[in-house]
Amino acid sequence: MEDLGIGTKSTRHTIIQKLYNRKYIAGNKAVEPNKIAFAVVDSLEKHKVDAVKHEMTALLEKEMDKIAAGKRKKSEVVGESRKMLMTILERMIENKDAIGSELRLALRGDSLVGKCDKCDGQLRTLISKNRKRFLGCTNYPKCTNTYPLPQKGKIQPLGTVCDKCGTPKIKVIGQRYRFEMCVNPGCVTKAEWKSKAAAKAASQQDGKVAAGSAAVKGAKEEEKIL
Repeated sequence: MEDLGIGTKSTRHTIIQKLYNRKYIAGNKAVEPNKIAFAVVDSLEKHKVDAVKHEMTALLEKEMDKIAAGKRKKSEVVGESRKMLMTILERMIENKDAIGSELRLALRGDSLVGKCDKCDGQLRTLISKNRKRFLGCTNYPKCTNTYPLPQKGKIQPLGTVCDKCGTPKIKVIGQRYRFEMCVNPGCVTKAEWKSKAAAKAASQQDGKVAAGSAAVKGAKEEEKIL
C-alpha cells in the first residue's frame, strides 16, 4: 500500500479491517482474497469503472496533501473530486444490472462447498434465523438435505468427498487450529473422533484421580511423622 501511495500509517489498519468486515479477505497469518474480491475488481474493470484503479486513490491523497501544505485550495480539489466520482457513479448506474448479476454469482460461488449427496444440486453455506451457519442444498425446496457446520473458523472447501460417507470434505481454519472433516455428523469418522475424545477425557480424569490419591497418601504420611 505504501509503494502504491494508498493510505497512511494511521489509516492502513482501518482499510485492512474494512476488507475483513466486508468479507473481501480472510485468514490471519496468511491473508487470502475471497472470490467476491476478485469478482468486484473483474466486474468493475470489465465495465470500465475507474474506482478499482489505485492511481485514482493515490491522486486524491496527493491532492489532500497539497491542501494541507497550502499549495492548493480545498474548494478546487473538492470540485475536481466530485466530478471524478460523479463520472464513476454514472458508469456504475449505467451497468448496475450486469455488475449486480456478476457479484451475485461470485457470492454464491464463495458459499458453495461441494455436490449434494442426495441429489444433483450443490451444498452451500447458509445462515439460519438464529444466526447459525449450516449447509443447505441449492435445489431447496425440492431437496431439504442439510448439514451442521462448526460455528467458528473459516470454512474452506477441499474439492474432495469422504471415502466413508460420500459427503464433501472441508478444512476449518481458526486462529490457533486447522483441521479437515467431512460434513456428515453421522459419519463413522466422527465416531472415531468421539472415541478418541472420550479416551483422552478418561485419561485426564485418571490422572486427576491418581494425583489426588498421591496427595492424600502424602498427607497421611506427613501426619505419621508429626
